[in-house]
Amino acid sequence: MKVVVFLALLRLISGKVLSGLNQDWRFSLVDAVTGNCQDDAFPIDVNDTQCNGLSAALYAFDAESCRDACCSSLTCAVWQWCTGDGDCGEEACWVGDIEDLSDDCQSQKGWVGQYRDELPPEPQPADNCNEEVMPECGGSNFNDTSWRILDVPHDFVVEGIVDQEKGDTSHGYLPVGSAWYRKHFKVSSDVKSELAYLQFEGIMGAVEIYLNGKFVASKAATYTPLRYEISDLLVFADAENVLAVHVDGSDNDAWWYDGAGVYRTVSIEFLQRVHLANYGVYVPALVDGDIAPETDEAPATAKCQIPASVEIECLEDDCSGLEYTLAFELTGADEKVVMSGNVDAFSLSTDNAVTTVSMDLGDLPTMNLWSIAHPSLYKLKTSLVDSNGGVIDESTVNFGCRKTAWSADEGFFLNDVATKILGVANHQDLPGFGTAVPDSVQKHRVEAMQAFGSNAWR
Repeated sequence: MKVVVFLALLRLISGKVLSGLNQDWRFSLVDAVTGNCQDDAFPIDVNDTQCNGLSAALYAFDAESCRDACCSSLTCAVWQWCTGDGDCGEEACWVGDIEDLSDDCQSQKGWVGQYRDELPPEPQPADNCNEEVMPECGGSNFNDTSWRILDVPHDFVVEGIVDQEKGDTSHGYLPVGSAWYRKHFKVSSDVKSELAYLQFEGIMGAVEIYLNGKFVASKAATYTPLRYEISDLLVFADAENVLAVHVDGSDNDAWWYDGAGVYRTVSIEFLQRVHLANYGVYVPALVDGDIAPETDEAPATAKCQIPASVEIECLEDDCSGLEYTLAFELTGADEKVVMSGNVDAFSLSTDNAVTTVSMDLGDLPTMNLWSIAHPSLYKLKTSLVDSNGGVIDESTVNFGCRKTAWSADEGFFLNDVATKILGVANHQDLPGFGTAVPDSVQKHRVEAMQAFGSNAWR
């Protein structure tokens, strides 16, 4: 059974449409690479030999973990551990690929290491979907109906079977490898004239992204969002789009569990050619004046300055002469409007695609300050308005106002109150979920940490 989804387009305002791509992905696990090597993985010894062009494996602490660091990577051909004896210096691990042992290595005492007799295959060129070699990157002509159906966020490493002999130690003895995700969807012709941006909030692993058989982008493992314009690659109405994502988690990012897969949400945003820049609304909040201290029942209060700024991006062929205004609305936690206003009309910059506009919120009333006991937050909604009075883009930023200070003698102060930072070192993964932890579970984790007295999360 093939699942084709007609995107539910949520038109937030007259010019901005957002659509989620989290449901009904097709998934296929390609292979599982063991992190702890088999005995025959590196048949050639390179002891008392130093090879050039390798990279430091910072989280390997002995020869065995150095070997594992190389074995878990499909692109690593040689590993070397400096024992601290001889001439190699301090204990350290070096891994990588070399062309030829005789040309790239020379004699030096103190090294132990090994070399693969067969190098990993050359990777698929990132700017080409060769469907003969890698058919999964293709469009709707590739048959994926037998693949598993799942929703993202998803971490495929955590679904493996623990193997203390062959599994990767940094992944809890779970096998790592690579996988394909494919999403079938249709797009309404209503947004055909608008710019389309594909956004992944997070993909763990080396990733290659294709849309309708055309290359979009490739990137190494990332903890940050990925965003790409795909306007020219989409098809509309009854035509089917296929988004294909290859994730290779075999090259470990670190010693901790980092998982692999599309482990955050995915969306497409449709915008007009003039719009608010991505992350283009900056809302700093600075305490200005004396602070009325908090009580058990009420937060601290003070006057705050909010020197906000807004970036507007213009992708028209000629942006000169285009005039816009900005409207803002500040609301509190109770959703009541604290202040609203407008920025005088302005013209877009003719020198570059981005125009930065200062947004003076004026004389603000006293605000509730953010603290550990009273985490007061506000929302600033910014609207980009054209010369006809139409709202063409909008952004809402959540923020809080608080004062922080450090003293070498007295420590950290929050809103003029001495405060101990009682933190935990807690990585993002959780058993059973891997790195694809639902928001509801994250809320439970925060509440559990607060229950035993923690007020900070590293």
